Amino acid sequence: MGHLNDVKAEYSALQQRLDQGPAGAPARAALFDILKMLYTEDEARTAARMPWSPISAGRLADTLGESTDTLKARLDHMCDKGLVFDFINSETGKVRYVLAPAVVGFFEFTLMRVRDDIDQGAMAKALHEYMFEDRAFADSVFGQGDSVLGRALVNEDVLAMQDHSEVLDFDRATHLIEESGGGAVSLCYCRHKGEHLGHPCEHPQDICTSLQPAADFTIRRNFGRPAEVSELLEILSMARERGLVQIADNVQKNPIYICHCCGCHCGQLLAISRFGLKTAVRTSPRIAAVDEHACNGCGKCARRCPIGAIKLVPKPRVPGEKVQMKAEIVQDLCLGCAVCHAACGKQKALSFPEREARVLTPETTLDRIVLRAVETGSLHHLLWGHEQSGKMAFLHRFVGAVERLSPVHRAMVSKQIKSRFVAALGSGAKKAGKAPPV
Repeated sequence: MGHLNDVKAEYSALQQRLDQGPAGAPARAALFDILKMLYTEDEARTAARMPWSPISAGRLADTLGESTDTLKARLDHMCDKGLVFDFINSETGKVRYVLAPAVVGFFEFTLMRVRDDIDQGAMAKALHEYMFEDRAFADSVFGQGDSVLGRALVNEDVLAMQDHSEVLDFDRATHLIEESGGGAVSLCYCRHKGEHLGHPCEHPQDICTSLQPAADFTIRRNFGRPAEVSELLEILSMARERGLVQIADNVQKNPIYICHCCGCHCGQLLAISRFGLKTAVRTSPRIAAVDEHACNGCGKCARRCPIGAIKLVPKPRVPGEKVQMKAEIVQDLCLGCAVCHAACGKQKALSFPEREARVLTPETTLDRIVLRAVETGSLHHLLWGHEQSGKMAFLHRFVGAVERLSPVHRAMVSKQIKSRFVAALGSGAKKAGKAPPV
C-alpha cells in the first residue's frame, strides 16, 4: 500500500477536491491507492479542477486551457470508468459533466460490473481497508444526521396486514419503482467486493437497482442492464422474501437508487453495526414494537435483524415458574424496515407503529446536498465551486433549497456565508463581498 508522503501533486489535489464534495474523502494511504488505480495523472488533474455542478466540455476546456475535443475525449473515457457523470439534455442534446463523488459514485462503479481494465481484487482490498479498517471515512460519510445518503423503507405490505394508516408515496418502494418508469440492474458492489475478498454472500449479486435518471447513465456506460418496472418489482419481492433491507436515496423526489441490503456486506449497515454510527441510515417513519404477551422469546426476530436492534431480555418472573424471555427493541437503533416481521411467524408479536418524532426527508437531491454542506461547514465549496456562467441559475435553486431548511439550519447558513465573506475581506479581497476562489 502507498504512503501519504510520496503522493503526487495531482492525486493530492484530487483528494482535496473529493473531500470537499457531497460525501467527503479523508486522506488515507488506501484512498491514494484507489485513486491511482482508477485515474491517470491527466484524469486526476482534470477531476481536481472540476466543479460540483454540471459543466460543459467547452467551458471546462476554457478553464483548463485545453482544446475542447481533447478534453471531451478524456471526459468520455472517465465516464466509461464511472469517474465522471454525463447528463444529456433530451431536448437540446447538449451534454454536461459533473465529477463523481466517492459515494454514491465511483466507489460503487468500480465493482458494479465485471471489468478487466483494473485489478478488481486489489481494488476490493483497498476499498475494504479504506472503509472498514479505519473509521475516518465512515464518520465522514455516515455520521452527518439528516443529510446522510440513504434511508430505510418500511415493507408496506406488512403495514397493510396490520393497520390502515397512511404510508406516504415516497416511503413506499413499490411507488418509487412504478413512478420511475423503469431503471437498471447491476451487480451489488458490496457483495461483489465480498466475493473478491473471499467472503461471498448467500444473497444474489445481480440485484442493485438504479432508477431514472441515474439509470440512463448506468445503461449507456455499461454499468448495468435495462430493466422494466415489472422486473424491478419482482426483484423487490424476492429481496423482501430473503429478509433484505430496502435502502433508498434519502430524498422525496426522483430518488436514483434502491439497494437491497444485507447486514453482512452492506457498507451502510456495517457502519451501524461495526462503528456504532446510529445515524448512518435514516430510519423509516415506523418503529418495531413487541407485544410481550404474544412473544414467546424464540429469538428468531433478533437473528433476522441485520444490525442487532432486537435483543432478548427476561420477562417479569412469575413465582414458581421458569424464567421466560421476550424480544425487546433497541429504540435508537431500529430502522423500522420490518425485516423482522417474517421471522415472528404465527406469534404475530411484532407491530410497526409510527414514531413519536417525525422523520424528515429532504425534498430533492439539491436540498440534501445543501443540508449536508450546512452540517459539515463546507457551504462555501458548494456556493463558489460551480460553473460561473450558470451562477445565477444555481443561486436561484440554492436559495430555494435554503428556504426549505429548518430555522436552525437557516441560521447556520447565514453564519457560514458571513464568515466566508469576512475571511475574503481579511485576506485582502479588492471588492467588498467578492468570494475567494476555490
